[in-house]
Amino acid sequence: MKFRSLLRRPDLSRLKPPTKNTALVTYKLANDLLFILLIFFTLAFIAEGIIPGLVSTSFSLLRFAVLIALTLALIFTVAPRAGIKLKKPLNKKMTALVIFVTALLFFNSLLKLSVYLNIFISLTAIFAGYYTYETISEEN
Repeated sequence: MKFRSLLRRPDLSRLKPPTKNTALVTYKLANDLLFILLIFFTLAFIAEGIIPGLVSTSFSLLRFAVLIALTLALIFTVAPRAGIKLKKPLNKKMTALVIFVTALLFFNSLLKLSVYLNIFISLTAIFAGYYTYETISEEN
């Protein structure tokens, strides 16, 4: 007799629509999941940089990138239902730091090129970085 109750179809008419509390819990869980995925993604890239092929033979990093994108989409769709207004903060110091670190990584990859090509690519990257910085940090 117990098995028949398990095989019965659930009554979906008793389900309640999601409330603000459900949306808030979903939002917080999605933020935690995003944090965990970003930490794993960063550590996977570090491990891949130290020993090439260590991570990419076992896991597809594209799947984790897609998971991160889906989690971000979930956060942006659930936030208005939870009553949370997402701000777009603009921190000029952080923008400058990110551009500086990106430039260092870019210049490091050019060490084995000829001098003239290196100068040309570096100047092009500097102008593009400056234009990007001005575009991002312009006041509305």
